[in-house]
Amino acid sequence: MALTFMENAINLLLVEDSEVDALLVLQELEDAGLRMEALRVTEESELAQALKDREWSIVLGDYSLPGFSGMAALAMVHAHDPHLPFIMVSGVRGEEFAVEAMRAGAGDFITKDNLSRLAPAIRRELASREERRARRKAEEERERSERRFRHLADSMPQLVWTADAEGRVDYYNRKREDFVGFSRNAEGHWFWTPVLHPQDLKPTLKAWSQAVEKGSAYQVAHRIKCTDGSFRWHLSRATPVRDQQGRVVKWYGTATDIHDLKQVEAERERLLAELDATFYSMPNAVLTYDARGRIRRMNPAAEQLLHYTGEMKDWPMLKRKATLRPETPDGQPYPLKNHPAFRALNGETTMSEVLVYHPAGFAQPLWVAVSASPILTAQGIILGAVSTVTDITPLHELQREREIYVHTISHDLRTPLTVIHGYAQLLEAHCRDPESRMHVEAILKGVDNMAKMIENLVEAARLEGGKIVLDRIPVRVDRFLPEMLRQNSSALDISRIFVDVPEDLPLVNADPARLERILINLITNALKYSPDESPVDLFARSSEREIVISVRDRGYGIDPEDLPHIFERFHRSRNGQSAGSVGLGLYITRSLVEAHGGRIWVDSRREVGSTFSFTLPTASDNSHERPSL
Repeated sequence: MALTFMENAINLLLVEDSEVDALLVLQELEDAGLRMEALRVTEESELAQALKDREWSIVLGDYSLPGFSGMAALAMVHAHDPHLPFIMVSGVRGEEFAVEAMRAGAGDFITKDNLSRLAPAIRRELASREERRARRKAEEERERSERRFRHLADSMPQLVWTADAEGRVDYYNRKREDFVGFSRNAEGHWFWTPVLHPQDLKPTLKAWSQAVEKGSAYQVAHRIKCTDGSFRWHLSRATPVRDQQGRVVKWYGTATDIHDLKQVEAERERLLAELDATFYSMPNAVLTYDARGRIRRMNPAAEQLLHYTGEMKDWPMLKRKATLRPETPDGQPYPLKNHPAFRALNGETTMSEVLVYHPAGFAQPLWVAVSASPILTAQGIILGAVSTVTDITPLHELQREREIYVHTISHDLRTPLTVIHGYAQLLEAHCRDPESRMHVEAILKGVDNMAKMIENLVEAARLEGGKIVLDRIPVRVDRFLPEMLRQNSSALDISRIFVDVPEDLPLVNADPARLERILINLITNALKYSPDESPVDLFARSSEREIVISVRDRGYGIDPEDLPHIFERFHRSRNGQSAGSVGLGLYITRSLVEAHGGRIWVDSRREVGSTFSFTLPTASDNSHERPSL
């Protein structure tokens, strides 16, 4: 018997050798309101083909078939699809047959004389099949989701794990291979003891237990042992998953490696501690500003020196600076917009600008040296500024006293020296015997040395006090050097001096009088500290945007222990060669060179000689206007 299959009907496969019984079954089902599309098969081969041809909703099988049995049909159906419902319909009675069929997997056993039970049994089996199918689909979807989750988790750099509602861990990703001892004990609880740092074990387990008890997320930092035996800091997090009733059904957790971040934080804390210690221990006033000019921090020295109150920190910078009533060193009003801190907020760096403050309530002015620099990001964005203020009032007072002292030396000592020099010259004119003349010459030489010492003291004081102003002009070195030697021929043995200066040298930007002082000092030393009749070389060369001038002697050389200090103030060599001086000549020479924007150095070898070299910047205008000859 074959029927045409229709859409939305129950596809019924009927294993029945009796056509009459098959019609009775179909009629019963139709009377029960079931819309069926049925196919009857009677042989094993027909059943196999039918199962292969299409999908069936349910199978009804007769227990007894000629040459074929219902039990065999049941086995074939379950082998094909274990979830396909099968109901045994038989003309035989007996509890043992029903038990056998049910054990073999039949959904029900119905006798042909009680077909009224068939329709409810079919409905029950179909509903059960749909339920099983839905569960199976959900399970398959869950398994697919689980596979995706595990694939994603295994690719993550963090340690990932899941646990049930009670906190029993049921999964962790491959990252566990980086750690020692990650395992589960018999109860399934995470076995933390082998991998956590002993100091972190108790607080970590406490935080985890409280999270499980309260059903709340937790986060804790701890150290985890790695395969190489070292401990690395990790940040562990766990989040509960709840069902529709709000009950915790699952836990998802991660452990992220934050070891490098911890080290950076530790280094940052150390640097901040060092900065704070430095900041608060500095004797100079130090202030930091935000981008709007408000004071963010100032050390105790700043509070004491500037007398800023707490409310003044938020004042605009110009208003705050106005309370100090700043002036320039020469007593002129100082424009507040030119203040180093204000300029630093506009990206400019200022070093040691001298100002005079007149804070309210203070009778004496406050002399300060102010430096300021912007605080920049790597991209050049100005975040604020930092400023240092140094109280130089005592230094200013000392400098003022020194000026008085230098003036006294310059005036009071030169007057008697002039008298001594005049009478010594008078004696020299009337001396006839050689011995007396020798004594007079010694007096004159001593007076000259004393005058030079006084001049050096005065010059050093002027240099250090910033009282010397260079009158620079473009100078032709090839003409200046020979002319300078000619004009000083009475004081220098120019017969020993050999000049080698190219004519095509660029002009230098120099003060002729100060340049002459530099050269006289170096040449005098070269002549003085080298054997009589030995030559002294004076030569120059061009080097990029500067000229190098050198003085070389064939003298004894400079002791290696003296070389690092040769240009220091009041330095005198260990071998006594500088006897008769106060050790200011080379110090003044260096100061004058540096005032020109140049630098000076010496190369010396014992028993070979010394070469003093210094640089001068070339003039920006090389048109040979106003050359010094």
